[in-house]
Amino acid sequence: LSQNARISLLEIAEKLKLSSEAIRQKIKKMEKEKIVQGYGVTLNLKKLEYEHYLVSVNLNKLDVVTWKKLYHFVKYSKNILFMPKCIGSHDIDFEIEVKNNDEFNKIMNDFRTQFNILVRDFESNIIVKQHKFDYFPKGISE
Repeated sequence: LSQNARISLLEIAEKLKLSSEAIRQKIKKMEKEKIVQGYGVTLNLKKLEYEHYLVSVNLNKLDVVTWKKLYHFVKYSKNILFMPKCIGSHDIDFEIEVKNNDEFNKIMNDFRTQFNILVRDFESNIIVKQHKFDYFPKGISE
C-alpha cells in the first residue's frame, strides 16, 4: 500500500494470501487507529518548473517561545512543506518548493529578518532528485 496506494484489495490479498475482505478490514482498522493517516501523490517538481530546497538550521536556543515563532512562520508560508524538530547536527530542517532562486532568497531573507538573533547558522541545498520515496520501508513490519 505504501508503494502503490492505488493497488487493488484483490492484488494485496493475493500477495498476502488473505481474502480481500480481510485486507479491507485491516486497512479500515489502520485508518481508524491513525496508522494510515492519508493517501497522496508524489509530484515531479521539474515538470512543474519548481525547485526543491532543504534548509538545515542551528539556533542559539530552542525553547517553547522560539518553537512557536518558527511554527507560525512555517505554517503561514505557502512554500514551506514541513519542519521537524531534529536531534543531531541541526536543530530544525525544513523543505521549500519555489518557482526559482529569487523566490527562495525572498523566503530566506524573511526568515533571517524575523529570526536574526535566534539563528546561529544555516545551510541550504537544492534537492535535484529523490531516488526513493517510501513512507513504510519493507523491514519495519518484520
